Amino acid sequence: MSGKKPDMIQALLALIFLTSSFVIAADQTDTYNKFYAQDVILDSRDMDSLSDAEIVFIPGIVSEVFKNNFGEQIYHYRKMGVSVSLIPSSSIDVKFTIERIEKKISTLAAKNKKAIFVTHSLGGLALLDWMMKQDLERLQTIRSIVFLQ
Repeated sequence: MSGKKPDMIQALLALIFLTSSFVIAADQTDTYNKFYAQDVILDSRDMDSLSDAEIVFIPGIVSEVFKNNFGEQIYHYRKMGVSVSLIPSSSIDVKFTIERIEKKISTLAAKNKKAIFVTHSLGGLALLDWMMKQDLERLQTIRSIVFLQ
């Protein structure tokens, strides 16, 4: 019986941790929704700093199920005149996603533009996998990365 108490305590701690993380996520979602409900307009300095960049979204696992990956964010940025795109990803074949990342980087490099990646879950892992196989010069096409989850 004494062997089961630590297991029960670990299970209880895991349950508390998971429950609290859902509460935190809910709070962040409310904040996010309130922010994007505002009609925020970038000023000319913001637009100038984004003129040589494109925000590139990479959805994560089971993105095939959710047809509106990053839809609100893409709409919001396009409405403000920011260059933005979505890389199709695959939960079944990560190589598919990595090939799309390579294609996007090649396209941006040809236009002398930088990528600002916003990735979710498996999309971030695919980007990291691609990055690990690149030389430093190729990585210069990336201005910044945001990893979600």
